Amino acid sequence: MTRVLKRPMFRMGGNTDQGIMSGVVPRQGYANSGLAEDAAERKKLLMGLAGQSPDRSMSNMLIDFGLNVASAPPTGSIFSTAAGAAKEPFQRYQTAQAKRSAYDQQIGLSAATSAMDYQDKLAIAQAKAKGELGTNLQKDYSPQRAYETAVKDRVESRSKLQTWQKPNIYQAYPEATAEHDVLVLRNLRATDNETGKEIGANRLGYVPFDQKSGEFDYSKMIAGAYYYDPRIRAFVQRVPDDPDTPEDESGYFQYDKFTFQKSKISGNN
Repeated sequence: MTRVLKRPMFRMGGNTDQGIMSGVVPRQGYANSGLAEDAAERKKLLMGLAGQSPDRSMSNMLIDFGLNVASAPPTGSIFSTAAGAAKEPFQRYQTAQAKRSAYDQQIGLSAATSAMDYQDKLAIAQAKAKGELGTNLQKDYSPQRAYETAVKDRVESRSKLQTWQKPNIYQAYPEATAEHDVLVLRNLRATDNETGKEIGANRLGYVPFDQKSGEFDYSKMIAGAYYYDPRIRAFVQRVPDDPDTPEDESGYFQYDKFTFQKSKISGNN
């Protein structure tokens, strides 16, 4: 046997980082990587592409607070002066934190959905290669997993809120908003129903929601446009009164999220 074949790299069970393979990093088994790791990596990528910078809302609040204290005229005790100077910066800090929380949640949902789609496609490809793919493949498997992950993320996001923070619409209605974002919109994009197509073309998101009070306001909806109300899990529409429009065709209407059947509702919910 030649001396070449006696080198460590050719020995059974030997290390692969010796000889001409020295310094080569072992290949990572991406095919066996977990869904959580995939989602985490994709979240980092999405945040990088979006150009998200570290949260500076706290440092900005402290800077504003210091400037307010320095510029405020004496109005009694130092405590009252400091309290007055901190009010506006703290409100801005709360708003920035709420926006950041909603942004992080959307990034996380996109990353999780992307990772799930990748894992499902990989599993199908491997099954086809092995001849193990049956005829009863569940076509809604990936959307269902995306829905469950979205609910989990939104519930966890709400649990991390401080006592003075108010939940946004996703945190206040985790199951309903996750169903809308993953399942309802998927059905809306694929429907052949004429009413469904009209809703898809004139949809403006959720009913206007006030995060501070936790209330919805139908009166702020643009007339004729369609919105989604997570409380009743249906699309809603405001049709203004018109002299040429019959009374029963004006007011507020709701549409079933999947069949798009129309029915009238009363009042501003």
